Amino acid sequence: MLPSSYQKEMENAMRTKRRNWGAFGFLLPATIIYLSVIVIPVFYSFYISLFRWNGISKMQWVGLSNYITLFTKDPIFHISIRNNLIWIALTLFLTMSVALLLAVLLNKHSSISLQLLLLSQYQLSGDGCMNQILGS
Repeated sequence: MLPSSYQKEMENAMRTKRRNWGAFGFLLPATIIYLSVIVIPVFYSFYISLFRWNGISKMQWVGLSNYITLFTKDPIFHISIRNNLIWIALTLFLTMSVALLLAVLLNKHSSISLQLLLLSQYQLSGDGCMNQILGS
């Protein structure tokens, strides 16, 4: 016969396991959607990229030669990568700089009423909480 303290610990452990399975039950729908919309299409796209295929005819295995051609012989690919990196860098730098500058200026040189006036547009917008409260 097991001591009663050990038996209580085992019962608590079983209760905790049942609770954890309940959490997995709530995560299951989101996981299925994530897998079917994001993960599976990414892997399938990579799989298709290993073939020469126009979408109609029979698929012909070419392995990594599509990627080798892309990285070594396609000048448009290199230009597009460079343009995307420039766009990302400039967009991040400019938007963060302007946002930080406006936030500092607003914090140092304005009254609380001006700050409330500027921020109230987010509360009154289509998705704002005031719109939800008013039910419009």
